[in-house]
Amino acid sequence: MALGSDWPIGPGHPRIGLADCRLRRPVEEPDTAPVQPGQAITAREAYTGMTAAAAYAAGASDELGRIVPGRLADLTVFAANPLDLTPDAQPGNPVLATVVGGAVQLHPDSTSSRTSSSPGRASPR
Repeated sequence: MALGSDWPIGPGHPRIGLADCRLRRPVEEPDTAPVQPGQAITAREAYTGMTAAAAYAAGASDELGRIVPGRLADLTVFAANPLDLTPDAQPGNPVLATVVGGAVQLHPDSTSSRTSSSPGRASPR
């Protein structure tokens, strides 16, 4: 199942969307009853839907969707492992850095401002 944050009918904030699909209700509306709660998905399923499954649905699974050598490395670095958080805690998980097209952007929670890395492909370490 592919998920995304660029559709006009849902929240544009991916962490909110990931929480919503796990809760089956808007994360910011805790008193709202879940819609078909039996269809809730796990954190791993949500993140796979936002990464590998979305890349597959876009016909780009040979270059996108996984962090491995040789693939485009656009990614987000969170303060806490999102797979370990409750859905309600997901939207508040601070973003420490993003990598887009190989450029590393450190966010205010980090200690320095901006650095660059090599081209936007994952490299073996």
